[in-house]
Amino acid sequence: MTTWDCPLCQFRTTGDDVRPSVIRHATTEHPAYLPDSATIADILASLPRLLREAALTVDAPNPDGPEVTVTRGARREELVLSIANPDKGSDRWSRTPKRVRTMRALDPALDSSLFASLLTCSRLVWESFDATARSEHPQPLGTPTWVAELAWLSSSWQDAQAYLDAVDFAWIGDELRSVWHSVAAMAGVRKKPRNLCPDCGAPLHLDSATDWMTCDAGHQHPGPRRLEAQWRRKPPMSSREVCEALKVPRGTLHRWVFEKRIKPTRTEGQVAYFLPWDVIGVKYPDIVAEINERDVA
Repeated sequence: MTTWDCPLCQFRTTGDDVRPSVIRHATTEHPAYLPDSATIADILASLPRLLREAALTVDAPNPDGPEVTVTRGARREELVLSIANPDKGSDRWSRTPKRVRTMRALDPALDSSLFASLLTCSRLVWESFDATARSEHPQPLGTPTWVAELAWLSSSWQDAQAYLDAVDFAWIGDELRSVWHSVAAMAGVRKKPRNLCPDCGAPLHLDSATDWMTCDAGHQHPGPRRLEAQWRRKPPMSSREVCEALKVPRGTLHRWVFEKRIKPTRTEGQVAYFLPWDVIGVKYPDIVAEINERDVA
């Protein structure tokens, strides 16, 4: 039996294999992706959690994140690192540089740290306030800290928007978003990729010159322009033909039909016919959504 305690909260799980429970907890409570949109108030509210995660998981990737591949010389080792086994491969892969970078970036005493940007934002808000606003939002006493400054900015931000001029307001917004993204990256949290590989779920990276997409695992797929030009106006094809042309297993297509994610345009006896563009919409949903949004606009 193995017992695992989450370093970020009070969660504990015990079992012969704790990994499924760990991944489920991580995905639900400590997701690896930032929200698609966030206000400055949202950013200020989430930064304390991200700071804590960055400090506590500096030696382990976010458990809801991707697997990590390490290449060493002629040897290529696949290390699946998670918060459930942060020491796996530690004798072969030192993470000390990351720890040092994180400590320096978050050190309130360093002028080059991210905290310096946060402190500048606080001071700009304070300087914009009149006497009444300052009495309602007194600055924290003592040595400035992440906790104190974030708490002060969070409590004063709603009123600050009425006092800040347009230039300072925009600058503070940009700085806080930059700090947010930097801290999130240290915690293994990032913006959710729009296009995921249908073969393995890894992010797809588009080469705009060739219009081919390649995922982190090396799977290659046609890009948006190729897909639209080749398939958007194509007439219905039989299930066998569309599966062969788009490299979709027959069983997968049948599952999509059962899940009501797609339906045939017609059936002739035992043969079902599908629009290729409908199949592409299930296989590459983000690409089709972007094309549809473009056309609506």
